[in-house]
Amino acid sequence: MLRSMSARRNSRPGQLIQSDMVGRRAGIPADRPWDWSIVVFARNEQARISDCLAAIAEATRRVSAHLTLIVNGSSEATLSTALGRLQGAAISAAVYTIPFPCKSNAMNVFIHDIRPRALTYMFVDATAFVEPDALEALARALEDTPHIIAASGLPRNGRGARRMRDDAMRSSRLFGQMFAVRGEFLDELADRGRRLPVGLYRCDGLFSGYVCHETDGVAHREPLPRVATVPSAQWRIRPLSPFRTRDVRAGYNRLVRQARGRLENQAWNTILWTRGFGALPRFADDMILEWLKTNRPLKEGFPAGLFTWLALRRIRRWCRPSDDELLPVRVL
Repeated sequence: MLRSMSARRNSRPGQLIQSDMVGRRAGIPADRPWDWSIVVFARNEQARISDCLAAIAEATRRVSAHLTLIVNGSSEATLSTALGRLQGAAISAAVYTIPFPCKSNAMNVFIHDIRPRALTYMFVDATAFVEPDALEALARALEDTPHIIAASGLPRNGRGARRMRDDAMRSSRLFGQMFAVRGEFLDELADRGRRLPVGLYRCDGLFSGYVCHETDGVAHREPLPRVATVPSAQWRIRPLSPFRTRDVRAGYNRLVRQARGRLENQAWNTILWTRGFGALPRFADDMILEWLKTNRPLKEGFPAGLFTWLALRRIRRWCRPSDDELLPVRVL
């Protein structure tokens, strides 16, 4: 079970921290953890990354917080735009690039290799603009509910926002756009060597599985009451437009990836409930291809079946990344 959490430090209203060195000189002892560590995952988000980072800086003004930005596989100026926004920003920050475009690998790298010590960790997607009090609401939920390991916010807008909110209130779940976890949980996850399969689309869903379905390395079919849904913690998105070519392409790719996610669910279920989370393979495509040797995907009508066929075609053409492509490079 989780170790008891250390007493939270009092926040320092109005304190501005512009770098690790400045933050430590401002009165934060080097051996003490941050109140919050926020990690942002970005790929090809030049149009949104600046507003995303500005919203986080605003939401962390009254606590000691450290931001880690991971730019993975971007083919555009996401990195330079982010560095420009962070110059002079009132938050301690570190920026990394990873050549391979994969959020699950980026999550592994953060959890196991580069995360700073913190009491609470916030996971934010670069597509989300957090509301000013959203992160504080998540942290407060963890403080006020000792048996909860993770807390998830809810979308404020977007085509699927109402459905997502209804689903979350019926059955608590983590949304990848913004959620928080206790520091002790990530410590124990790292101690057990738990890693998400590289290339996984539903990495946030599997991470939720670690939270809700595993205790001391044992998988449980019935979810454990470990996730709180916090309605007051909200984020906004820029909705896709059918009149923008970029958005049409993004919408198409999302449908293919969602079909891939359905295949992932089918492939990992047998592994999880017979051999446990520790038996998941290193690469998600290997998992699906191995499962396909003895199984067939569930039958789907049109157009879902078409997107599943497209997803399978991509999987069968998959090329394994080199180890160097999966490693982080610090640029700030």
